[in-house]
Amino acid sequence: MARDPRYDVLFEPIKIGPLVAKNRFYQVPHCNGMGYALPRSHLSQARSWPRSPRPGRDRRRQRARMARRKALAALVLVGSIAGAVAWRRRSAHRRERVDLYFEDGSMVSLEQGSLEADRLLPLAHDVLAAARGS
Repeated sequence: MARDPRYDVLFEPIKIGPLVAKNRFYQVPHCNGMGYALPRSHLSQARSWPRSPRPGRDRRRQRARMARRKALAALVLVGSIAGAVAWRRRSAHRRERVDLYFEDGSMVSLEQGSLEADRLLPLAHDVLAAARGS
């Protein structure tokens, strides 16, 4: 298949500084191919990168970091569960009470189970039922 003549300019040799490139396609050196002139040099560069003086040290650090993350996640999970259980217990054990307000601004709260509250709660239920109209 023949190339369109409009694109011939892309395939002409071009002088860049002291070098002459065979076409206008250029791959930057920091890309995988390491440029058009040295396509396999990335492998040799990777082999020459400095290695850790203690290769196991990085793995130990990574394991320690992962262990801290897991411990934190477990702590958050346990705290969430404990909070949910405490909230459910508190809301499940709500007891009725009678609050008595006096003219001087003081208040007395009588909880269900006390002698005074047991006498006043049925009256309070009747008053609330009458107020709601049921």
